[in-house]
Amino acid sequence: MILLDEPTAHLDAEAGRDMLADLRAGLKDRTVVMVTHNPADVHPEDTLLDLSVASRPGGTDHARLPHPEESLR
Repeated sequence: MILLDEPTAHLDAEAGRDMLADLRAGLKDRTVVMVTHNPADVHPEDTLLDLSVASRPGGTDHARLPHPEESLR
């Protein structure tokens, strides 16, 4: 498993796209977890887990988290 935390944070848009394309090609047979705030980093074939509900006022309340099938697409 490879964890990428904001991999394009300090890159311009073109460099970020190029880097992610290279990563996708090189890591296509690996499990990759990428944390990002940049919607441009998300590929149509990616599986998404939206954790933004956990950062709402009141902190993380697991009862308020959406069911996994609602979070993933």
